Amino acid sequence: KLAAAVLGRGVAFEIDGLDAEAEEAWSVIVKGHAAEIEGTYELLAAQDLPLFPWLAGPKHRFVRIEPVEISGRRYVGVQ
Repeated sequence: KLAAAVLGRGVAFEIDGLDAEAEEAWSVIVKGHAAEIEGTYELLAAQDLPLFPWLAGPKHRFVRIEPVEISGRRYVGVQ
């Protein structure tokens, strides 16, 4: 997956969220190009981000998306 992502092909990332108390949901899609993070300071900064992967274990490589298009929706009245 990493090789395919950083070889110049387009990538997309979607994230969704729900605020049940406010009865709102949202969805954001970022489309762009993937680039592996290799600089020491950039790697340290990436490791400090408050991100929590679904699969536990060490993460040795990091990828950023250089966005070309960002879109999103907000849904009100969600239960």
